[in-house]
Amino acid sequence: MPWSPPPDPVAMAGRHKLEQALDRAIPEWREINQRPEWLQWLRTSHPYSGFSHQQLLDDAVATGNSHRAITLFRSFLQHEAKQAAGNAQFGPPPSSQRDASGRRVVTRQQITEMHKRRMRGLVSDQDWMRWEAELGAAMREGRVAGGVPVVR
Repeated sequence: MPWSPPPDPVAMAGRHKLEQALDRAIPEWREINQRPEWLQWLRTSHPYSGFSHQQLLDDAVATGNSHRAITLFRSFLQHEAKQAAGNAQFGPPPSSQRDASGRRVVTRQQITEMHKRRMRGLVSDQDWMRWEAELGAAMREGRVAGGVPVVR
């Protein structure tokens, strides 16, 4: 059996700290890390630096730079979302459901999807504030399909 040195505790602590930061910022980063689309995107070049996204990620991990690693994951998610949405602006998903007065009914699925987009960094602060205001009004007015009634 070949001998190998024990893992470097400083390097292990740095890697753990990086993974914790990724867990907080991009909870699904481990799943993304296994996806073929991600692996393909990593082979493409960053438009400004000319380095591949893989080189940038490798350097971020090697130096323990969680901010850069998170930024790369968010860049990929934005790239993916733009492709899926045909470069459409991000906002609350459209709804064909309306209440008796013609106001939009918000579904639990829309709430979940907006939260996922926000956690991925795909919804700006301004768009998120608008969404929260609309959702709050919908909750107060009973316009959330499948929602829990607000107790007053």
